[in-house]
Amino acid sequence: MENGEKPSPIIAHKNSLAYPVSAGDIRLVDKAAEIEKATASVKLGVHQKLDVILKEIRHLQEMAKEIMEKADEDIALHRIPCSFPKKPGDTIYLYRRKKNGTNPPNDVYFSRLSPEDWNGEPIDEYISTYRVQPDLSYEKREKG
Repeated sequence: MENGEKPSPIIAHKNSLAYPVSAGDIRLVDKAAEIEKATASVKLGVHQKLDVILKEIRHLQEMAKEIMEKADEDIALHRIPCSFPKKPGDTIYLYRRKKNGTNPPNDVYFSRLSPEDWNGEPIDEYISTYRVQPDLSYEKREKG
């Protein structure tokens, strides 16, 4: 070593490198490691946030499916014969006509008479009770 120069503790043959390297260059290695760690952390955070969004999307898709199924059911109920106008707040009762002791599968109708309103047993088979909502959808009520 010339002029009492001490060898670099990191690289013994620094003269063979294209660029000089010294102990101070450890900062570059530390900085690169810090950047790599930060990059991994950011990627993990992004993944977690996107996972939350994905779960929310799936939940919203399930809600949309339920809404569409309910709308299909309400439309089908609106197509059932009814001899009176249905208004929000009305409670109406769904019956299936009895013919010769049998119940035809699609011979249903709405009535304002509950099963209890009949003197004795209803002449037709009671199916269910609905309440007409303000948006003209139907809320199914407990039997009876």
